[in-house]
Amino acid sequence: MIHTVLVLLLLAAAPALAAPASDEGALVLRCGAPDRQQVALTFDDGPTVKHTPQVLALLKTHNAKATFFVLGEMAKRNPALLRQIRDEGHLVASHSFSHPKRGSVESWRDELKRTDAAVRAAGVVPSPYFRPPHGTVTRAVRQVCAELGQTIVLYTLLSSDWTRPGKEALVRQVVGTLAPGGIVVLHDGGGERSQTVAALAEIITGLRAKGLEPVRLDELLGKTPRLEACARAKRGR
Repeated sequence: MIHTVLVLLLLAAAPALAAPASDEGALVLRCGAPDRQQVALTFDDGPTVKHTPQVLALLKTHNAKATFFVLGEMAKRNPALLRQIRDEGHLVASHSFSHPKRGSVESWRDELKRTDAAVRAAGVVPSPYFRPPHGTVTRAVRQVCAELGQTIVLYTLLSSDWTRPGKEALVRQVVGTLAPGGIVVLHDGGGERSQTVAALAEIITGLRAKGLEPVRLDELLGKTPRLEACARAKRGR
């Protein structure tokens, strides 16, 4: 019962579906097509020397692909990890340079450009996806992303890994909530993430037991990303 209430609250807190790219700014997505048995594991706030290699090792062991929304300041510190992410078949995307809570058009433009430069300085070509810190989409964020050709990618599920609820609770939450086309936020940086690492193998196997394959965002969203009606997980009676 407690778990069900928690999931409903997290789903209710998920960002609302936004309008397509227009005069108001960039396209905002929170899921992929619900007619394919695919989901996206995404990791925010890294790369970090402690947790990112552990995450990569588990992804490699289970032959699963993911997308890493990196902070520019962390990318600048750890360029070898960016190359490892790329070399092992995963996707690198932007989560801003310094994780600000708010900003002007000028400051967001600087955040995105500095992150792009940090990723490219590591020899990695960044993908055209941006996830704003805290999932906060403002007019300024949409304007800058439109200018820079970025699609804003939010999430279907913001996992509670940042609250450290325990491995078992985290596995139940992610596996029980994700449905075809779903995008989940996990973290490989920004704090102590050992529970995320501990849960990851069971998350992958649990999703596959439901017939869902973890893929990169570019595969989930396709060559021409578009708004989708996000699916909800089917629950037993």
